[in-house]
Amino acid sequence: MSVMRAIAYAAMLGSMQRDAKASDTAKDELERVQRQQLAHLLARNAGTAFGRSHGFDQIKTFEEFQQAVPLTDYDALVPWIDRIAAGEADVLTADRVTRFVPSSGSAAATKLIPYNEELRKEMHRALAPWVASAYRARPSLKRGRAYCSISPPTEVQDAHGVIPVGFADDEEYLGRLGRWAYRRIFVSPGKVPADEFHRAHAAALLAADDLRLISVWSPTYLLSLFEQMRCDADAILAELEGVVSNRRLALLRRCLSAGDFAEVWPDLELISCWTDGPSAAPARWLSDALPQTALQPKGLMATEAVVSVPLAEGSDPVLACRSHVFDCIEKDTGRALLPWEVQVGNRYGVVVTTGGGLYRYPLGDEVEITGFYHSLPAMR
Repeated sequence: MSVMRAIAYAAMLGSMQRDAKASDTAKDELERVQRQQLAHLLARNAGTAFGRSHGFDQIKTFEEFQQAVPLTDYDALVPWIDRIAAGEADVLTADRVTRFVPSSGSAAATKLIPYNEELRKEMHRALAPWVASAYRARPSLKRGRAYCSISPPTEVQDAHGVIPVGFADDEEYLGRLGRWAYRRIFVSPGKVPADEFHRAHAAALLAADDLRLISVWSPTYLLSLFEQMRCDADAILAELEGVVSNRRLALLRRCLSAGDFAEVWPDLELISCWTDGPSAAPARWLSDALPQTALQPKGLMATEAVVSVPLAEGSDPVLACRSHVFDCIEKDTGRALLPWEVQVGNRYGVVVTTGGGLYRYPLGDEVEITGFYHSLPAMR
């Protein structure tokens, strides 16, 4: 491992220790942490247009919040988002919206999710404990590089009104230190047009002979990259001439011809991806393609919010209680419950309130509670 990469890993993991330790404390204090998070968001955004129209300054409890703010889906948010796009400040949040992030979710139409510094901090509070725990459990991951795909390859406008849309590259989700570390740890082709996205990422992965960790949303996405590698093998390998050694080129040619991806990355230790619901079958296919690699359930993560993350070996992903504010809609009764009121075996619709300006926003995902990790519900 190069000295610079060792420094980059130390910087990245060191920057996560504070949130990792706070998460360890919070696992026993779900209700306190959630009530504190709600109070913070209400006070911070009481003077916004949305906050004034819903009486944020009068709300003292979770129950009052549920009564004052109805479930607010994306269609109901569009007028508020258009006001932000027109340049109006203090619409949904006191924090300035720096860009809209595209998210297609389960629907066909692209949604533009407001992104600001408060939402970035919430995402970091959710993801830092997961990343720290993964590298703590498998320290040999630091002997190589990682591949992480966050932004979807969608064709969207460059801006909506005066607000930019999307990130030039996934590293822009990170702070300055995170971006410096990202370039030394992660495999990335950089910013590419949507129509070249899969091919460019396929080539970057094939060039990485030291890959140890892959983190993606859906296993289907990774399987589609494998298909791209096989179908465009000759063209991609021609591009890699002079980039990788002749020995690796010969290995790649043999492996892609045989469809043997395990030998392409012999040191690949861990893949983090969705493994539940519609992703269950593709996850099994991915595991069959890379039998030497452990598959870790990613939990429920979306552009809008991080709901659950894997924290404990042998446990399903657990609620990321320090990220956002959550409530749940009971599947059978339609009742709105708080996250400490859920019961094992029951199913719930997930509702999030975030620092980015989503208030009681239904994600459209359904989870089943499978147990508890301390006070935190574990879910699929």
